[in-house]
Amino acid sequence: MKSGAKADRSALRHQLLDAGQTIDDVAAEMRRRWRFRPRESYRHAHGWSQDEVAARFTEVAAGLAAGTRTVPMVGTRIGEYERWPVGGRRPSPYVLTVLAEVYGTDLAGLLDQADTRAMPEQDRTVLAALTRRPDRPAPRREEQPVAPPRPAVPEPGIAAGAPEPARVSPPPLVATVDSRRPSWLFGPGANGIDPAGSAEAEIVAGAATAAAEFGERAEASSVGPITLEQLQQDLRAIARDYLTQPPFPVLRRTLHQRQRVVALLEGRVRPAHARELYLLAGRLCGLAAWMMVDLGYPTEAGTHARIAGLCADLADHSPLRGWVRATQSKLAYWDGRPRSSAELAEEGLRQNVRDSGRVMLAALAARGWAKAGDADRARTALAVATTERETLAVADEVGGVWSCSQAHQHYLAGTTHLWLRDLEKSARAADRAVWLYQIAHPTERCYGAESMALLDSATAHVLTGDLTEAAHRLAPVLELPPEKRATLITARAGDLRRTLTRSGPGGRPAAELASDLAHFERTAS
Repeated sequence: MKSGAKADRSALRHQLLDAGQTIDDVAAEMRRRWRFRPRESYRHAHGWSQDEVAARFTEVAAGLAAGTRTVPMVGTRIGEYERWPVGGRRPSPYVLTVLAEVYGTDLAGLLDQADTRAMPEQDRTVLAALTRRPDRPAPRREEQPVAPPRPAVPEPGIAAGAPEPARVSPPPLVATVDSRRPSWLFGPGANGIDPAGSAEAEIVAGAATAAAEFGERAEASSVGPITLEQLQQDLRAIARDYLTQPPFPVLRRTLHQRQRVVALLEGRVRPAHARELYLLAGRLCGLAAWMMVDLGYPTEAGTHARIAGLCADLADHSPLRGWVRATQSKLAYWDGRPRSSAELAEEGLRQNVRDSGRVMLAALAARGWAKAGDADRARTALAVATTERETLAVADEVGGVWSCSQAHQHYLAGTTHLWLRDLEKSARAADRAVWLYQIAHPTERCYGAESMALLDSATAHVLTGDLTEAAHRLAPVLELPPEKRATLITARAGDLRRTLTRSGPGGRPAAELASDLAHFERTAS
C-alpha cells in the first residue's frame, strides 16, 4: 500500500490502540502495510521521531548501567540502525537489547530474516543466548509504558487534589525500566558487553559530532519536488557563477552543496528521489573536480571525478557519464597525459550526451590529439566538433561551466591549432573566442577561458615575432585581480614567459613582457 505518511501512521496507531491492540500489533500492521523495517515499525508504532528514540535510548542505557559513563545516542544513528542491512549500520546485540527495552518488546520483534542472515555468527550466538536466558523476564507485550509523574500544577479545569478523569491516549513518552531486569544483562563487562568502554560508545560519540555538522537530520530528510527543484536551481547557479566569479569561493559553495545532498541521501528517501539526488551529487562532484583542476589540485580532482562517475552509475544517467569523461579529459590534459585526454573525450562521445557537451568532448579530443602529435586525428575531431555544433538542438542540462558555447569551442580550437603549429589559424580562432566572450551576456562571459584564449593568441604572435600584438593580447590578462588568477591561468602565463625567453625575437620588449608575466605569476593569490 502506498502512503505511510505521518498522518496515516497516527490514525492507524490511535485506531488500533483504542481497539485494545498492543504496540506489537501496531508495529506489525505498520510493517505489513508500508513495508517498514522492524525497528522503524516500532518507532512509528510509538509515534516517536528518531531524536526522541535517541533520548530514550540514552535514558534507558543510563538506568540499566548505573554508575558507569554513558555516551548520548543521536537520532541519525537510530536511523542507520533502522535501515540496516539495506544500507545503514549494523546494530550490536547491546544496541538491540536497549532498543527492545525502549520499545517495550522482545528482541525477536526488532529483527527479521534479512537481519539474521546479514549478522555475523558471533552476534547471532549472543542474541540466541539472550533470548534463552531463564532469568530474563517475559516481554511485557500487554503492558503499556508508564507515564512520568505529573507536575504539581494541575491542568486547567481540574481542581488540585481531585481525581483525574480516565483518558485514552497513545503510549506516554517514557518507558519505565523494569527494576527486576537482571544485572548480568546490562552490567559493565557482562557477557563481554561494556556500554561504557566499548568501541560502540566511541562511535556514538563521534556520530554526535558529525551530526552537528550535517545540517540536515535524517528524520527530516524526506525529499519532495520543491526540495529537488531548489537543489537543481542552486546547482545551475553554481555552474553559472563559476564563469565570472573568483574560483575558490565558488568551489567552497559547491562542496557545501554536495554535503547537503549527501546528507539527504543518508536519510530515508524514495527510490525515484534517490536517483535524482545521486544525479545531483554526481554533478556537484563533477563540477568540484572541474574547479579543482583549475586550482591546481589534480589528485583531489581525480577523486571527485571518480565519485561523480559512481553517482552517474547509481543514477543510471548516461549524459552525466559523458560530462564526467569531459572533466577527466581536462584533468588528463593538464596532468601531461594528452593521449589519455583525447581517449577519455572520445569515450564520452559514446555516451548519450545530448547537449553542448558533445561539442565540448569533440573539442577536448582535438586538443588532446594535437598535443599528443597526432595531427590527422586532431583535425578530424575539430570537424566533429563543428558538425556537433551544427546539429545541436538540445538546451544544456546544467549550463555555465558545464556547457560549450561557441566562444569556448573557438578557444579550444585555438589551442589545438597552436599545438599543430598552425599559428595563423590559432590566433584567428583565439581572437574569435575573445570577441564572442566580449559580446556575450555578462553572466556568460567566462573570464578564465577568455584569459586562456588571450594567452594562446599572444603565444601565436610571439612565435611569429609580433610582440606588439602579443602585448596587446596580454594587457587584459595582466590586469586580472589576484583572486581570479587560477592556477591554470598562471601556469599558462609561465609557459608564455618561457616561450618568450627561448623562442621569442629577443630584445628589450621581449624582456619587459617576460618581466610582466613573472610579476603576474608571483602576485597570484
